[in-house]
Amino acid sequence: MDSDNVIRELDGVELIEDHSLTLIKGMRGTVVHEYSPTAPVVLVEFADENGETIEMVDIPRTLLRLFWKFNG
Repeated sequence: MDSDNVIRELDGVELIEDHSLTLIKGMRGTVVHEYSPTAPVVLVEFADENGETIEMVDIPRTLLRLFWKFNG
């Protein structure tokens, strides 16, 4: 994976398969913490259309697709 596609803190991500009963394929969230560049999981916040947090949970990078890159 080239560096432009590496999932980092504040990137927008999408689940590529179901993670739990409440976090299903296609849901989008924001990476709020990257433990390290090589950590197998990142902390992702999933919110509803009103911005209320649905869940904040560690998600394996292998279950995520980058859909928006933070460039700040």
